[in-house]
Amino acid sequence: MNTQDTLRIAKKHALRRDTAAPDFFEGALMGNGSLGVVVCTRPDALVLHLGHNDIWDIRIEEGHKDIVGTFDEIWNRIRTTEGDVHDQPWYNDYVKRVTASYHDHLYPRPYPASSVYLFFDRKKYEVLGHELDISSGLFTMALEDDEGRVCRVEIVVDMSRDVVCCRTTDAFGHSTHILTRMRIVPHEPDCGLPPYTVLDDGFMQLLPHNGFDGTVRPGLDKGFSVRCGLDGAPQGRGLERRLTDTDAIALCVTQGAFERVQAAG
Repeated sequence: MNTQDTLRIAKKHALRRDTAAPDFFEGALMGNGSLGVVVCTRPDALVLHLGHNDIWDIRIEEGHKDIVGTFDEIWNRIRTTEGDVHDQPWYNDYVKRVTASYHDHLYPRPYPASSVYLFFDRKKYEVLGHELDISSGLFTMALEDDEGRVCRVEIVVDMSRDVVCCRTTDAFGHSTHILTRMRIVPHEPDCGLPPYTVLDDGFMQLLPHNGFDGTVRPGLDKGFSVRCGLDGAPQGRGLERRLTDTDAIALCVTQGAFERVQAAG
């Protein structure tokens, strides 16, 4: 089977839903292997939940490091223990202490990038449903306006860059203006995460760094940013924008060493 046959078969099996899908677990799954997007549809908005494989809260808590020992040391002690090792107080204490750094903390863990809301006038538009073409990765939400005309919001994730592209069209593929407002919602800092910094076109956040809140972590300080590019005549700055004559939006996620994230601005 060649590539064309594979794409032809995949195109026959698009994922469709004929109602709104507001719940996270009902959303369409998109991505390029690094950047992941869950697209949810509400009666008044699309919601894009953004995540990235390389955005991690990777703090470590090393209260157990002095008792970990080497594999040979622990294995030899287990081998010379009489009876079931799970009944031995030393073994149960060892397991409890070395796992406490993970069981008692929310980190290390992946950290969500943000959620982006794209609003439209629910009095004028009714959501008909959505389709995800798995042969091309194109997400399409269909709406019907108050005059019975069908229009669409199309979303695709760039396969080589951490960019999400969105456009609005009529039934014939011509640009049309559907969206009225955009809101970027960073995930609030928790468990000692540093606060985010609001930028003109989005936000930037430093992930926990060496010495922050008494924790340690390997490597350089890292961070990420979520920024938007809009056409038309949007009003406002930062995390909330009024959209006028906007039919194309690009969302860019930058991550890595914090100096690189800063330089991307």
